[in-house]
Amino acid sequence: MVTAMRLNRFSTAAGVAVILLGALVLLGWVLGNGFLTGIGPGQTTMKANTALSLCALGVAVLLRRFGGRSTTAAAAGLLVLVVGGVTAVEYLSGTEHGIDELVFVDPNRVQAGRMGINTAAAFCLFGAALLLLRRGGRRATLAAHGCAIAALTIAFLAVMGYVNDVRALYGPASYTAMALSTALALSVVAVSLLVSSSSYGIPAMLLARSPGGRMARRLLPLAAVPIVLHAIRAWAVRDGLVSHDVGVWLVATAVVVAIVAAVLVGARAVDRADRPRALLSAVVESSSEAIITTSVERVVTTWNGGAERLYGWPAAEAIGRPIGFLLPADQVTDAHPFGPNPRTGRIVDEETVRLHRDGSRVHVSLTIWAIVDESGSVNGYGSLARDISEQLAIQKQQDSLIDAQKLESLGVLAGGIAHNFNNLLFAMLGNADLALSELPADSQVRERIEQIQIAGSRAAELARDMLAYSGRGFIAVEPVDLPALVRETGRLVSAGSAAEIEIDYVFEDGLPPIVADATQIRQVVLSLVTNSTEALGATGGTIEVRADVVAEIPGDGFKLPSAPLVGPFVRLEVEDCGVGMDDETLASLFDPFFTTKFTGRGLGLAAVLGIVRVHRGAIRVTSELGSGTRTTVLFPCTPS
Repeated sequence: MVTAMRLNRFSTAAGVAVILLGALVLLGWVLGNGFLTGIGPGQTTMKANTALSLCALGVAVLLRRFGGRSTTAAAAGLLVLVVGGVTAVEYLSGTEHGIDELVFVDPNRVQAGRMGINTAAAFCLFGAALLLLRRGGRRATLAAHGCAIAALTIAFLAVMGYVNDVRALYGPASYTAMALSTALALSVVAVSLLVSSSSYGIPAMLLARSPGGRMARRLLPLAAVPIVLHAIRAWAVRDGLVSHDVGVWLVATAVVVAIVAAVLVGARAVDRADRPRALLSAVVESSSEAIITTSVERVVTTWNGGAERLYGWPAAEAIGRPIGFLLPADQVTDAHPFGPNPRTGRIVDEETVRLHRDGSRVHVSLTIWAIVDESGSVNGYGSLARDISEQLAIQKQQDSLIDAQKLESLGVLAGGIAHNFNNLLFAMLGNADLALSELPADSQVRERIEQIQIAGSRAAELARDMLAYSGRGFIAVEPVDLPALVRETGRLVSAGSAAEIEIDYVFEDGLPPIVADATQIRQVVLSLVTNSTEALGATGGTIEVRADVVAEIPGDGFKLPSAPLVGPFVRLEVEDCGVGMDDETLASLFDPFFTTKFTGRGLGLAAVLGIVRVHRGAIRVTSELGSGTRTTVLFPCTPS
């Protein structure tokens, strides 16, 4: 596997090697040593300006290796660009600008001569590449890659010219030829510049750890196969082993075999490398959880089968859309889950609400994380959502059961206290009556005993409320005509109200009577209508009272007794258009002594709840701030 450490070692070795090569050639020109200038016996000499430029390129490679886009490296590139550019101008214009004497200016010395025009072109390309790399950015880097690849092509042609003895490839026309050592050094420099800027383009693809990158690295050496086969063919033809035509076909056949083998090996390597990804993809696709990825701009990029099942959107319609289509209107669509710095590795884990395709709300447990690549850049976001609607429903049932158990325990306590309190009150009030009967009319203590009687009567009423709340109160059941009782109670409330109250009665025809304690049912109706009257305030308004028969419990939210209820039921509804209540008030509505007034006046709706439960009924209160309140009470119908 290609690693950053290996690339760094290569760049360092390449820079040092190129500097040493240029220095040896310069030393050869200074000493007049032809072996050093040609880097071997009988080789084309490397010109002095070429050696100088190679030293500058070697320095630039080392600076990029240790200092990134160094200004000094760019200066070295500018020097190479000037030397190569002026030399090319001298060739094309036939003029002399003194660039060939840049190193040797002593006329008594042997002049180093002019570098080849192909060498000058390569130096121009390298200089431009270094300046572009100094600028940075994707476009500049890709342009620098183009210059480096063009220079590599020039050097490669020169090497092939030496290998196949084709002078036109390393010394076109009558121009000075590029030395073999120069061609090899330029090739090394080109490769070094490419690997030192491997964030984009072809180097990024070749050095990637992806299956494509691994396959490219395995198949890239096959580019040398035609070159080697051609060299073998030329050697065989020159020695008379095969004819020219036979050699061509042998080479062509060998190339075909090599390409076929490379394709098969590459395909197998890709399949083997892709196996973990395919397995992971199958796991994600078959997961029951909704797994989604988005781009940095929060646009959906992948959408698994779990997301289709949870949200109702097929992948073809979801991919490419902003993720906001899953958010309810009351959620901020542009909120960033990670704040200003998504690279901190933070994971968002929360319970929230998402929208189904049909518009319904889905309660989900959601996890969101940032997708960070090897360089630390955020490429997008991933999320995993699990439907928790069923768990919430179970939790709600458990909470309701716990609340019912608490209320039942409180009712048992209240009933016990009220029963014993009633016994004490009976003795107190009885003795007070006996004391009054024995006192003369003008007795000074008669008034005080009468106050004891009044207080005792109020305490007895409170005890009755507590017994009603606990479900242990005495009830005298009889068939009760609910519409008549409601109208009678409503007239009492309307007459006693300072505001203008209008009560609309809507009763179903043929409404059956209920078996109940008329006094306690009257207390329920009185409490409900009185609460609606107070909700309307001083301005008054209309209260609607409805009654009909329903076969079963209509909907959720009813407070039910512990034993199951069996219909049909007579449904009594009292609705007003008053100020309404918020969720916090609704949650405490049936608590003993809870009130929204300044002072409490008894058990309130807690007593109403107790009476309803004693009669094996159910009650529900729904309300919204500013939209009024509706109270629904269910009483079992009279058995037929």
